[in-house]
Amino acid sequence: MLNKKADAKIEDWPYLILYTILIGVTAIFIKMGTVSVLAENLQTNNIENHILINRILGALSYNENGREYIGIVDINKFDPELLKKIIDRENVPKTSELENVLAIKITLTSPDRKEREDIFYDEKYYQLERPVAALRHVLTNKKYYVLIMENDETRKGILEFDIISSKRRI
Repeated sequence: MLNKKADAKIEDWPYLILYTILIGVTAIFIKMGTVSVLAENLQTNNIENHILINRILGALSYNENGREYIGIVDINKFDPELLKKIIDRENVPKTSELENVLAIKITLTSPDRKEREDIFYDEKYYQLERPVAALRHVLTNKKYYVLIMENDETRKGILEFDIISSKRRI
């Protein structure tokens, strides 16, 4: 019968130390990646903005036979009046300058045609506050790859949301 006792020779120690360091560094990177992904998914400080983005996406969607296609933007619906219909803020109390702020910029880009179109909700406030918005407000930037429906033809596009809102907590 063979003796199966594990022996670590002096020549093997550098390799063991190297393997231990390599495994430790790999474990740290895996933990950091996992924590960052979970932290991104669990943020609720701007959940109201994400709900608003979903409402706007639904309103901009192409409809055919009563069915709504969320990933297809109807170019005929892409106008500021639609935003005013979706966002009813007439009865929102405003007790200070920084309370209940909402300014939106939506950009629809067509890389194929090199076209870019912007619509705003409260454009004046958006242009005024955008440079300092990170200090005083909650910023939400979201980008979606969509199809643009125009004259029963589709083309590729990018829909970008840039929302400035009050720092309110849920």
